[in-house]
Amino acid sequence: MRTIFVLLLLTFYNQAFAEQITFYEKETDKFWTVFGGADTETGQATCYGSASKKDGSFIQIHRSLVDGEVWAIIRNNAWEIENESSSVLRWNFYRSGKDAFIDGTDFTYQVRNKNTILILQIAPKRFSEVLWSTRYFTLVMPGNLQNLSVSFERKGSTMLDALAECVAANEKKYKDFKPSLEKIPTRRKTKSRDPPLALRKFIPKANPTLAHVPLIAKHFDVSKEAVARASPNSCAIFT
Repeated sequence: MRTIFVLLLLTFYNQAFAEQITFYEKETDKFWTVFGGADTETGQATCYGSASKKDGSFIQIHRSLVDGEVWAIIRNNAWEIENESSSVLRWNFYRSGKDAFIDGTDFTYQVRNKNTILILQIAPKRFSEVLWSTRYFTLVMPGNLQNLSVSFERKGSTMLDALAECVAANEKKYKDFKPSLEKIPTRRKTKSRDPPLALRKFIPKANPTLAHVPLIAKHFDVSKEAVARASPNSCAIFT
């Protein structure tokens, strides 16, 4: 859950005023490009493979340089996910030729919005072993949601090689990467009880619970009470 919340913070700052650092970029085939990127506001730094479709749908497979976690974010503009915060999909992997099926496994995903999901805490060793020989994979979605298939020009090893190169070149530098939030002077915080505008914009997007309050307060450099005041319709969760 902490990772999900950091990702929400990452998204918010990306849209607002985060400083982005790109330290790696390599096109591995006509479908996939590997990037290395860091966000100074959230302290997130990852190497990730990204593939996009013509309609703007995409998949990104991330490997954190901070804690080593592997996770994926997938957007399909054909999806209309409603009334659920999480569910389970089947991720099937295929090679070229006959007897194409390699392996498949179930993943629990978190819903970010109606057409975007997150798959967290992917087991890196087995995932890499299967993806290495994969020519294409399919996300088999529950219910009436459209399945999503993504290909490699040859096989997944080309993307994984670049991903490993990105990690090897940058992990030491970004292992202890930390947020560099601009501090609000103490005199300003004591003059006004109004939560900062950035916090007031973030709260409706995050829909936080009590467990999230310390993390929000830390990222926005405010008190827990300020977080409560920023969410007048949800103050009960802070008491």
